Amino acid sequence: MESIESDNEMKTFTHALTSDNPSSLKGEDGAVAIARGLEMHNALTDLNLHGNTAQVKEHLTQIRETVAKHTEEITRLQLKSNGIEQYDRRLNILVHGIPEKDGEITNDLIVDMCDSIQVHIKPIDISASHRLGKKCIGKNRPIICRLLRYDMRKELFSNKKKLKKTENYKRVNIIQDYC
Repeated sequence: MESIESDNEMKTFTHALTSDNPSSLKGEDGAVAIARGLEMHNALTDLNLHGNTAQVKEHLTQIRETVAKHTEEITRLQLKSNGIEQYDRRLNILVHGIPEKDGEITNDLIVDMCDSIQVHIKPIDISASHRLGKKCIGKNRPIICRLLRYDMRKELFSNKKKLKKTENYKRVNIIQDYC
């Protein structure tokens, strides 16, 4: 298509379109004016689209940068949260292999097990203890126990090999509570 030769042609076309007398667009001159006006309209639309595309691309780039920053922050916070959770679990022990009985008190089971290997833990030294998971016939669920002090946990782990020499707890295994 031909480019518009002058601003006057655009003004003439605009005036003809907006005037109350559309007869000024009749004939060959009117057709040329309409064609050039459409060309100008298309050119302006293309300019607007290109300008909008550039703005959209710039905005998209900003959004991607923000998402990348947020992703890094989420990763950092997840690592920090995992570290805090691991630190919090350091007082927990998992005890596998103690037979399960109805009406048992898990704190008493832990104290009795510890007494059998000369680790002096009292019920008051245990923050909480319970069996994990759903009760299943024929399976002994592990006991999770949270001690109040780290030195008790350390002493228990130092002496856990002695369990193999006891009559009641030779099949018991004590491990750390990691997620």
